[in-house]
Order: sequence, then structure tokens, then C-alpha cells
Amino acid sequence: AELLAPAVALWQMFENYGKHPKLETVGLILLDSRETLKKQVYDDFKSRDIKVRSGESKKGPASDERLKEGCMVLDAMSDEREDFLIWYCDDFLRSFPGVKQRYQSADGEPWKLGTADIARVVDWFNRLLDEREETMEMVFPQSWAVPER
Repeated sequence: AELLAPAVALWQMFENYGKHPKLETVGLILLDSRETLKKQVYDDFKSRDIKVRSGESKKGPASDERLKEGCMVLDAMSDEREDFLIWYCDDFLRSFPGVKQRYQSADGEPWKLGTADIARVVDWFNRLLDEREETMEMVFPQSWAVPER
């Protein structure tokens, strides 16, 4: 992450010099490196969420420290941060269709939810938000303001 920002700045300076074959090659290598790093950060967050949802240990290839480093990489690619945060929040919200399925009968008709059922769903949702916020505080820089999203 520390080397990526200066490399991008250097590349942007050279971009103004037009079409030189060696510069085009360097640009392609830098673009490929950015995409590889970006994919790895996304994959790390995906594997972490899968482990958390399945109740496995949070340590391993996608530990908190590795995710923090991933955030630093995305910070160095500032134009990627917003897309990542949208993806992260959308990924979290994708778990909610499971709630709908839980409260439908086999023929797809919705069950009538009583007050106690609704209270259980709200409690479950609040637990999910608390768990996610705990993860956010450990991993994301405060300047990203992720809990407010």
C-alpha cells in the first residue's frame, strides 16, 4: 500500500508524455497490478464473511490485520474505495433474502407473522448489525465512516 500510491502518482506524471511503447508497457503492468490487488482485497473480505457467517475462527488468511492492510491498499487507489464500500454494504444486505424464505411456507405463501415473530426478526437483525459494526471498527479506517453507511 505504501508503494502503490507513489507508483500511481509517478505513472500519472508520465501519462502526460504521450504514447511511448515502454511507458505503455509500464502502464499495463500497473493496471494489472491494481486489478490483482483489488481482487485479492475483495476475496479476503469474502472469505472473512463466510467464516464469520459459518461460525469459524476469524483468524487465518483473512485476519483483521490483513483486512486493515487491504483497506490501506484501497486507500492508495482512492478511486476504488467507494466502489468497494458499495459492494461491502450490498454483500451484507444480500443475507436478508434468507429471512424472507424463513417466513414463507413451502408453496411460497408468506406466513402471518405475529408480534413475537416480528420481535425475533428485529432482534436477529440487531445482532447482525452489532456483529458487523464490531468487525467494521476493527478493520476499516475511521475516516471511511463505514458504520454510517
